Amino acid sequence: MALRQAKIQPTLEEKRYITLQFLEAAFMSGSEVNITPVEAYGLSDLSGERFTYKDQVNTYVIFDERPTPKLLQKFGWYREDAEQIPVIAYIATHLLYDKQTEEVVNEVLLDGNEMQDLVALGESEHYELKDLKITRGALIEIYYDFNPDKLNKFYVADVKTDLVSINYVANLVPYKNDKSSETDEDANRTNQKFLKTKTEEQGF
Repeated sequence: MALRQAKIQPTLEEKRYITLQFLEAAFMSGSEVNITPVEAYGLSDLSGERFTYKDQVNTYVIFDERPTPKLLQKFGWYREDAEQIPVIAYIATHLLYDKQTEEVVNEVLLDGNEMQDLVALGESEHYELKDLKITRGALIEIYYDFNPDKLNKFYVADVKTDLVSINYVANLVPYKNDKSSETDEDANRTNQKFLKTKTEEQGF
């Protein structure tokens, strides 16, 4: 009887190294986006979903606008009657921050010592890896090179992580703002933005 092969999970240091490589690949061949992560989630009357949001961050992600049926079936996103193929985005679980400015840095060229410290410790003298939490409802604005003044906005309908949590695989749908979701009372109570959606409209 053949022995079952053991699954070898990468170490934390290996995950950090792969994440840094992913961030570089996304910057080199991906797309620039603004991501607004979800702060809190709740359900309102009539099964409406309600989200409040954290501050927006600018980074790069890799899109798959023509995912294969096999990929969609793997994550339970395949629908034979779907009128539109979903847009899939691969998003890093961590972003690189400048310690001094506390801003996300996408274009930085790491030297050997910086890379070694980030892989070993998650931070170096100048930079730090911080987690990016992507959940249902997160907003993603896409920049287009041929029309830099226009942003196309999507929101995350569903999200998965791979087996070793190196990156997110997000199912995106076009964002349609429900103007009625924010009332004067909401605006007076908090500066946070709201989004209300109906789950059944997206097939989830």
